[in-house]
Amino acid sequence: MKKLSYLFIVLGILIASYPKLSDTYSSYWQARLLAELEADSQQQEELIEDNYRQLNQVFEEEREALTVEDDTEINTTNNQQEKKNTIEAIGTIEIEKINLRLPIVEGTSNTALKRGAGHLAGTNSPGEIGNVAIAAHRGHTYGQLFNRLDELEVGDRILIQTNNTKYQYTVYEKKVVEPADISVLNRNNANRVLTLITCDPLYDATHRLIIHAKID
Repeated sequence: MKKLSYLFIVLGILIASYPKLSDTYSSYWQARLLAELEADSQQQEELIEDNYRQLNQVFEEEREALTVEDDTEINTTNNQQEKKNTIEAIGTIEIEKINLRLPIVEGTSNTALKRGAGHLAGTNSPGEIGNVAIAAHRGHTYGQLFNRLDELEVGDRILIQTNNTKYQYTVYEKKVVEPADISVLNRNNANRVLTLITCDPLYDATHRLIIHAKID
């Protein structure tokens, strides 16, 4: 009888403790999953920062290349490099105000940016909540690439199309920043932001021209 009594007591304790044990177990897994999400988020931010630094390196290489007098040698090297890479468009960017229509390609390598506007790897996709970053060179020929991007003002419209979906963004900020200013890629969980990036000024560029737009 004593053994049976002890058994009932133990069972009673276990039953009484179950809600607490269940809560503790749930809390453990919640904390673990949140930690994993935070780690993934941190890795994503580091990836974006690395890609932004690489983009700045591409801009700087382009700037240095323009100071070289032997244009024939530059063009030969670029053509040889482009033949080794297959770049496909993932969408288009259109800005009616400056008569711009460019293909959007994935990545911001020098080869990619010679084909069109490049989507900065790691940033959001067009239409998503967050910040989608697109960069392009400023061609020295009027109207080429992002040459006229400085003409945009608050309220101007930018149209992005991917597959069969169109997204219309409205410019809300225009600024010039230092090349190392990574804050231009900040994002939140509420807005659908588009960030356009190019060099500034047009000749001997030392800074970055930033256009921020969002879906209303």
